[in-house]
Amino acid sequence: MKYNIITYTFIFLLSACNPNFNTAQKDIKYPPIEKPRPKTEDELKKKQEEDELKKKQEEDELKKKQEEDELKKKQEEDELKKKQEEDELRKKQEEDELKKKQEEDELKKKQEEDELRKKQLKNTLLNDLREQIKEAYYFKEKYVKNMEKEPKDQYGMQAFNRLNWGKGTEDVSGNSARSIKFRRHTYTLLSTLDIHELKEFSDIMQKGKLEIFLSFSHLGHSLDKASDHLYSKKDNLDKLNISDLEQLKNSFKKILSIIKSVSEMSKQIILDYKNNNLIQTDVNELKSYLNKLNNEFKEKAVEAERLQKFIVSTYNP
Repeated sequence: MKYNIITYTFIFLLSACNPNFNTAQKDIKYPPIEKPRPKTEDELKKKQEEDELKKKQEEDELKKKQEEDELKKKQEEDELKKKQEEDELRKKQEEDELKKKQEEDELKKKQEEDELRKKQLKNTLLNDLREQIKEAYYFKEKYVKNMEKEPKDQYGMQAFNRLNWGKGTEDVSGNSARSIKFRRHTYTLLSTLDIHELKEFSDIMQKGKLEIFLSFSHLGHSLDKASDHLYSKKDNLDKLNISDLEQLKNSFKKILSIIKSVSEMSKQIILDYKNNNLIQTDVNELKSYLNKLNNEFKEKAVEAERLQKFIVSTYNP
């Protein structure tokens, strides 16, 4: 290897020493350099088409990217909108649930208040009705007891000697059960009168209208039937509903009101007789006056009997 290098170096030096070296170099002919020829129209067109294609591809790429960006943006907007709608829906559902719960709570509270109100109303009705029943029953029983102490002259009520149960029967002044009850009913309806006024009332009736005592008997009978029936049922009245209790209370109250009204009107008869000289001295005027009252008493007796029958037939708890 070293030998070859030395040999080449030697030859190079010899060549350099040759005086014809440059001349020889000048005589060397090199091939001509080819100048670029002008492009043809086809080539220009092709390049133009390639450029246009490249441009179109770039535009398509840009458009595609824009469309992808728009699609992505729309998807994001849709997702956001969907999320907002879901949030709004969830919020609305929560609000609806809350509203529903509030309405249910309010309804439950109202139902509880209504139940409490109904319970209080029913208790009030029961207490009032039971008190009415007991008062009426004790009022009636007081006169049952009083009959045991009835004086022989029957408080001077001679009218009893002029009333009987039909031809050939005993007078109502007798000691049969029905006669004793008749007199008791009379005393009951004349409860507003003092003992000495009983005789006065009897005397007035003998002059004018004994038939009034028959209305007293009917009214007393209605009071007996209604008060006895309800007193025996008073502990079971809570089985009735509010509507029935109200109707029962009103019906019984009307009977008691009728009894009270007739009793007060009987008291007024004595007062009118004392203060009206015309009916004191004119029997016809007295009969006319008592006849009007007797018609009222009859109507009240019929109404009391209707109410009594309604109570006994309808309310049997």
